[in-house]
Amino acid sequence: MIEELVTTLKEKTLPPPYRVTQMDEQLAFEYGKGMKRILDEWKAKGYPCNCPDTLRPYFEGGMNDEAFKHALHEWYEKWDPIEQVRQLEACETVFNNGVKKYIPLQSWGFDIPDEYNVVVTPFAIGAGGAGQRMGEHGPVITMWYGRQWGKEGRTPEETLLHEAYHLGADEVIYKELGAAISDAAKYQQTKERIVDCCCAEVLVPDVLPLYHFQFSKQVDQPKDHLNNTFLYQTHLSVPQRLQLYAKSLKN
Repeated sequence: MIEELVTTLKEKTLPPPYRVTQMDEQLAFEYGKGMKRILDEWKAKGYPCNCPDTLRPYFEGGMNDEAFKHALHEWYEKWDPIEQVRQLEACETVFNNGVKKYIPLQSWGFDIPDEYNVVVTPFAIGAGGAGQRMGEHGPVITMWYGRQWGKEGRTPEETLLHEAYHLGADEVIYKELGAAISDAAKYQQTKERIVDCCCAEVLVPDVLPLYHFQFSKQVDQPKDHLNNTFLYQTHLSVPQRLQLYAKSLKN
């Protein structure tokens, strides 16, 4: 009873603050080193490395940390992503409307942080948007400055709300599905389709007129990684749907 009361008190009733900043140089150096360590793993899952040409040798093994730090400093002396920051700041109203749709999902364990920090980065793994928990920096949505919106169909608002769903549901998805899919690449692909489907269900049409699936111009629910056990049980909570889906994979 006490645990239930504490959980209820922690639940958000309004969207938390939303702010957009440029990643500072020191954090970018540490972030870049961490990104390099896991790059091969993510490339195996189909995610490319996006970065300025002057920094690419570091991520390809042709530059040491000290040289990377120097090259990064030179990059920061010229880099001014003010347009990207303003573009993401302009998404606040739509983003908050989306978070309002996420608030009821707390009933099954969806996590809404105390603040949504969107950080524009000089490099990224994948298309350029990621929901991450960065230690003392807390939950962060990183966005690569070079992202070309519209090429893949997806808008900044769609990407922000997709990553916010990851922050809210990834732990639940792993808890219910992690043991059922041992292949890391397949699990990643399946998780992305789950998040895409859930975002489309919650956000269209009240918040977004349509929703583009990751790495695709499709706006219909793809069944390449999911089956009807998950797709058409929308009357159930997401954990319940995941449990049924995990069972179906064992049969």
